[in-house]
Amino acid sequence: MNAQVQEVPLGETVELCIKSPQIVLGYLSHPAKTAETFVDGWLHTGDIAKVDQDGFCYIIDRKKDRIIVSR
Repeated sequence: MNAQVQEVPLGETVELCIKSPQIVLGYLSHPAKTAETFVDGWLHTGDIAKVDQDGFCYIIDRKKDRIIVSR
């Protein structure tokens, strides 16, 4: 994944990325999925969000919709 993480203006709709010591380190036994989801320590959540002028974050969509009905 060649995604670039950058700050955007308030109100812009973008993928929510999170970086914190409390975030998991990756997917157990799935290094490819971990590399796809974590870029330079940032967790790409797959949630489409925006932040308003008061600092409230609104999740408004998903980057891709997926329903797993059975395994």
